[in-house]
Amino acid sequence: MFIKSKIFVILLFGLLYNCWSQSGVPESITVSKKWDFQASLNNYFLDEDYLLGASFGAINSNRNLSIFTEFDIRPFKKKVLDRQGANLYYQLSEIRYYLGLGAEYSFFPKDGNIGIFFQPSLLYTWGEYSGTEINVPKGLFILPKIGAIWQFQSNGLLKAGVAFLNDHTERDSQLSIFIQISGIIN
Repeated sequence: MFIKSKIFVILLFGLLYNCWSQSGVPESITVSKKWDFQASLNNYFLDEDYLLGASFGAINSNRNLSIFTEFDIRPFKKKVLDRQGANLYYQLSEIRYYLGLGAEYSFFPKDGNIGIFFQPSLLYTWGEYSGTEINVPKGLFILPKIGAIWQFQSNGLLKAGVAFLNDHTERDSQLSIFIQISGIIN
């Protein structure tokens, strides 16, 4: 999975570079005064892990700026090792949740429906080990995401990119593939 993530990142940045070089750097960022409601379905694909979630927020009518709240959950119990001493480990079933706030800036070339996005979020993570009272790592972390965005119809967005998930858990790779589909209500 880690090699696939690297290949995905290389292809993604190639697409982003091509999109940016053809359109040039935006001279000014225009922010509309009209805001619409946005609902999204989030998917994070990690090495031997998966997160599913939803986000709700507001997006401006130019479709270049949004603010949102996000809730994600691992839809299954993951087996993890918890170190209790020098040579003592417990294998536990972990349930994990994420809740936070975020913002996004999107850039579309003139007359284009494919662009790039940057999405930083501040999330809080917590969870539990099934059947135990052992404390689970928890806390705040910043989740940056970058990728390509496709606007279809006038009220649909599909995003694919990478996210750096540094969530206080022990994993081999903190790089995840991020896919989000959004609907906008005017």
